[in-house]
Amino acid sequence: AYGCMKRDLEAAARIQQVFLPTALPPEVTGARLAWTFRPCGQLAGDFLNVFPLGDEDHRHVSLCLLDAHGQGVAAALLSVAVSLLLAPGATWAGAEPIVSPARVVGELDDELACHRDAPRAGR
Repeated sequence: AYGCMKRDLEAAARIQQVFLPTALPPEVTGARLAWTFRPCGQLAGDFLNVFPLGDEDHRHVSLCLLDAHGQGVAAALLSVAVSLLLAPGATWAGAEPIVSPARVVGELDDELACHRDAPRAGR
């Protein structure tokens, strides 16, 4: 049982790494960023992403940093879910290419509340 759980955690850690950027997108010019991802355990609730926003001259970028409460599997799952909601092209933020951080957080909170409050099977 321990070996199976260890393999599952290792696989989950590899999947979590896929969601982290490896470099700045080529459209982001004039910026220099560096980062290191070192979780305390195999999984972490931390996440980051950077991507250009929809302006024509690529002067605006989104820099998303997330530290989900807790550690381990639950925090890692939450950070991956949020990363998908914040990914470029996510439709929940509407058609506007640039929105205020306050609006992003408000809409993200609304989106997560819908999932948190939804009835679950077996309840």
